[in-house]
Amino acid sequence: MALKILHISDIHFKHYKNFECLDLDKDIQREIEHDLSGLKSEYGTIDVILIGGDIAFSGKLEEYAQADQWIKRICEITGCKEENVLMVPGNHDVDRSKFNPILKNLHQSFKTLRSRRDIDYQISEFIRDPESASILLSPFHNYRAFAQKYGSIPEETNLLYWEKDFNVDNCVLRIRGVNSALISNETDEEHTSKLILGSHQSNIVRDNGVVYLVLCHHPPQWLYDMDDTVRDFNARAKILLYGHKHSFSADTFNNSLVLSAGAMQPSRNESDWEPRYNIIDLQIDNLNDPVQLAVKLYERKW
Repeated sequence: MALKILHISDIHFKHYKNFECLDLDKDIQREIEHDLSGLKSEYGTIDVILIGGDIAFSGKLEEYAQADQWIKRICEITGCKEENVLMVPGNHDVDRSKFNPILKNLHQSFKTLRSRRDIDYQISEFIRDPESASILLSPFHNYRAFAQKYGSIPEETNLLYWEKDFNVDNCVLRIRGVNSALISNETDEEHTSKLILGSHQSNIVRDNGVVYLVLCHHPPQWLYDMDDTVRDFNARAKILLYGHKHSFSADTFNNSLVLSAGAMQPSRNESDWEPRYNIIDLQIDNLNDPVQLAVKLYERKW
């Protein structure tokens, strides 16, 4: 049985308070609703909705409240169960009002690290200590409260990533959502002030009959541990879904599909402004080792 996935990213919900007339993105939201309604007879029910980060614009509760209303409408239109809406945080899901001198210094310390060994050690030190973990994760408080409604947050014993299994043609598709925005702040830059992921998130343990899909907001080139991340993901995951770039691309590498989603609601200041989303039809083509997937990708663009 095929698994149908609605893949969106960078939805950037803003809250205009008493000036909703200024929200031009409502038009995009309504058009996607109409588009999905028209496609339902052709594609059928959507089984999973994957959101690749940047749900809010500035990590505020009011922004998530608006996103919540829209996602519920999309679930009604597509027939997707709300518990099958899965997401990861992006840099816009960081609430920067939570930044204090301690957290700023902490980020600065992390951004000096270059080797995967040092990154892993530092992450481990902070996550194992409840007080330190609370400081590190404090900018995600509003995001986590929102994501918890849909069941896609890490557990108390694993604060970094989540996993959820789906049955596809007598095989298990295991979706792993990772947090690439762990040390994201206003200094983020692709070349001079990158981010980190760490082995705890990228190391995938092989399991018989399990195929991995990884959902991550930032493409590897935004990470200081890029080489290690690419090696880990491409060795064990069949599908890699990224966001952040606001441009679409689909490539294969080492028999894996690497998909950059494009943005559902990009900034209108961008010269190549192009709202878009994707539908992925996934089947298991070969159960032998290595397992082979049959993937149909339907690009929907403005």
